[in-house]
Amino acid sequence: MKDIIKDKLLSIDWDFKDSDTADLAHSLHPYHAKFIPQIPYILIKYLTREYDSVLDPFCGSGTTLVEALRLKRRSVGVDNSPLSCLLSNVKTTKIQQKKLEAACMELLKRVKKGGEPIIPDFPDRDKWFTFKNLNDLGLIWKNIDYFKNQDCDIYNFFRVVFSSILKTVANYKYHWNWAFIGDNVLPDKERKEIDVLKIFERKLQKSKKMLINLNNIITPTTVSAKIFDLDARKISCNIPTQFDLMITSPPYPCAVDFNRYYRLTYYWFGWDVNRYRDMEIGARSKRGKKDVIDKYKEELVDCILEIYNVMKRNSYSCFVIGNTQRKKEKIDAVNLIKEICKGAGFNFYIELNRRISKQSMAQKRIAEEKIIIFTR
Repeated sequence: MKDIIKDKLLSIDWDFKDSDTADLAHSLHPYHAKFIPQIPYILIKYLTREYDSVLDPFCGSGTTLVEALRLKRRSVGVDNSPLSCLLSNVKTTKIQQKKLEAACMELLKRVKKGGEPIIPDFPDRDKWFTFKNLNDLGLIWKNIDYFKNQDCDIYNFFRVVFSSILKTVANYKYHWNWAFIGDNVLPDKERKEIDVLKIFERKLQKSKKMLINLNNIITPTTVSAKIFDLDARKISCNIPTQFDLMITSPPYPCAVDFNRYYRLTYYWFGWDVNRYRDMEIGARSKRGKKDVIDKYKEELVDCILEIYNVMKRNSYSCFVIGNTQRKKEKIDAVNLIKEICKGAGFNFYIELNRRISKQSMAQKRIAEEKIIIFTR
């Protein structure tokens, strides 16, 4: 049976060059370097059965969880980023269409009435936004806050939409890749002559349609997704579940600060961005330390041992990762994963190749990635 599955996996073109990677709610909110939904969809389809359990210990924006629901699998997502947990929760929570449409109408009506904006204080606030754009954002934020005690699911959906436009309406810098927002680069060009309220309304309507479409595809079943705001090194003592399949794209060493990349959201939401950055495995901000690779390996060992402990016998564990570099020196993350998994007790099953065609500037040094599958 395993040989049949292996042949099927080998026959697939994993590049998915012309595939739609933004269907359902996968493009609800930008998320740096997320893997495309076709990868977890196919792995879940071939390596599990309906109602099996799927784990993603670095769930990010919830791609694996959405695909698991689509295929009627139970799923658990783990991430210690509050934004990741928020996105994953919103994407996997079913909201009745009539309730969602009524809430969107109510929010827009409240925003159009005007009023006193609520604007939090945060570092370089006036450098990030023009006076007008800041006040328009504050007006939207005030009216989103109204729903906090009305309906938690609606409130979280509105917060995701709000977060998704922050970069669009913020000031910017020429020749600046947003991936390096974590390097403390500040904007020097004003974002003038834009209508923040119209941008928000358009994004709200588009996001509402995405969520309705997703909810129509994911029909009510006995399966659900559970998201844990948790360090991946503490899974086994917090989640008393054994899993049939694990799929994840673990953090790349020294590549990007995921939390600081979205620091505008963290500022508005009152999250301590530096605290979460320091907790982040492989964060770019740690790249100057001499022992950064050794520390990364040590943290990854702890994570993979935890994954091993919660996997069923004869289960599959899939890692999507590519080699990267630090100071122009190659970091062989692929063989590092193999070495750690072997040490943890996993059995190597198959390695699949994938060329990356759609890349941001920060990813261009990673031309291909591997899908490495192990059994327990």
